Amino acid sequence: MYERLAPALYAWAAMRIHPRHRGRLDPADVVQDVWWRALDRFASFEPSSGSFRAWIFRIATNALTDGFRRLNVRGQIPGPKHRAAQQSLPEDLVARATSISRQVARQDDVRSLIEAAGSLEPEDRSLVALCGLEGVPAADAAPVLGISKAAATKRWQRLRARLRESPVWRSLLLVDGEA
Repeated sequence: MYERLAPALYAWAAMRIHPRHRGRLDPADVVQDVWWRALDRFASFEPSSGSFRAWIFRIATNALTDGFRRLNVRGQIPGPKHRAAQQSLPEDLVARATSISRQVARQDDVRSLIEAAGSLEPEDRSLVALCGLEGVPAADAAPVLGISKAAATKRWQRLRARLRESPVWRSLLLVDGEA
C-alpha cells in the first residue's frame, strides 16, 4: 500500500516545499520519514476510521510540519533522523524504504506532475494537493482555502475534468474520487 502511494506523497511534499527550501528540506527525506512514522504507528491504523491514504497523508502532514518547524527554528534541516524503530528493523526493510524514496524522486511522471502543478494558479495547486493527492473532499478543503464549499466543489470538478485528460495526472491523483 505504501509503495503505491509513495509517488503521490513525493509529489505532495514537493508541491508543499517551496523550491528555495528544497536544498534544506528534501521531498525524498519527507517520504522516508513518513515511511518510518507509518511503520511505528501501523498497529494504530484503524480502517473503520478512514482510508489508508487519508491516514498516511495525516502522517505526512505531521512529518512535513515537523520539517518546517526544524527549518524555522534552526534555519536548516539536519540530516535524516535515526529513529529507534529504524535500528530495530531488518536491514532489507531499511534498504527498501531508502530505495522507494530514491526511485520516486527519479520517476518522470512524478517530476512531470510537479512541473505541471507549478503552472497552476495557487488555489488550484492547493486543490490538487488536498483533493487529488490527500483525498480530502472538496467541501472539507474549502475552509483551508478560505472559499465556500460550493466554490471549492465546483472548482475541483472543473480542475478534475481537465486533469483526467492527462496520463501524468491520472497516474498519481484521485481524479475520479477513488480512495
